[in-house]
Amino acid sequence: MIRPPHRSNLHPNAKPPEFGDWRADLPRPEEAEHYPPHALPEHMRRYDDEEPSAGPGLFGKILRFLAAISILLPINGVIIYALVHCLGHSSADMENVRFWLRTPIWFSLLGILSFTVIALLGIRRRTCLYIYVLGHELTHAIAILMCLGKIKGMRISTTEGSYVLTNKTNLFIALSPYFIPFWMLVWMALIWSMNRLSPFDTYLEWFYAGFGFWWAFHLFWTAFSIMQERQPDLFDNGLLFSLLIIVLLNFILLIGILMFFGLITPTEYLHSLQECSIQAYHTARALILKWACA
Repeated sequence: MIRPPHRSNLHPNAKPPEFGDWRADLPRPEEAEHYPPHALPEHMRRYDDEEPSAGPGLFGKILRFLAAISILLPINGVIIYALVHCLGHSSADMENVRFWLRTPIWFSLLGILSFTVIALLGIRRRTCLYIYVLGHELTHAIAILMCLGKIKGMRISTTEGSYVLTNKTNLFIALSPYFIPFWMLVWMALIWSMNRLSPFDTYLEWFYAGFGFWWAFHLFWTAFSIMQERQPDLFDNGLLFSLLIIVLLNFILLIGILMFFGLITPTEYLHSLQECSIQAYHTARALILKWACA
């Protein structure tokens, strides 16, 4: 059967790929990031493929949008506001210079500053992009295995397109690279293992410096990948729905990190979360009553 010429794998409304864009045209239409062969977007399928499932459909998209507006958005607001409120009550401790000179905080900040300088100066940008793309696709692959799926193929490239072919996809598989800091976890596991095998004096310094560096790396390139390109990962599950989940899970990770470093305590945050939740409830109730009586 004669097939039509290959069409771009990019989103129909996407801007042309720029330098280092890992979503440049792929050699075959069916190759796409983490899409199962039977569920590719319409503009990426062969004409002789079997008709895929309809996906969430209009009703599913409407439900996700309503869930994003009515559930995820308020939850995000309450969690973030509670964190700001909690940090405000801890400001007295943070004014102490010795607090910031503690090994975990000081070296983590040095790691964050190191990556910030590299990002601002554009040092080894192509290399950093390749490392991010590698971690991005490996995270997809691990998520697929965790969901008992099969990996049928993988390619890592910043110029010819990166993808993972699988027989299974879901929300966790699609969004996992955006809230799981792959290289930060790899670094922590590596340094911890090295210290267990052969303890060294500067273990904590290297551990926390790398922690800060790779966490900043994760945040920067996650934001870059979301803003630079119309990601199929996000649009397949609803843009607003996906973004709010990503923000929520990254803030939960941030709260865990702040607790780990002693900037806030679980008790303080839970108390702040309770207060903010009650305040948000009364505010929402007042607005609804005011709107209903108008």
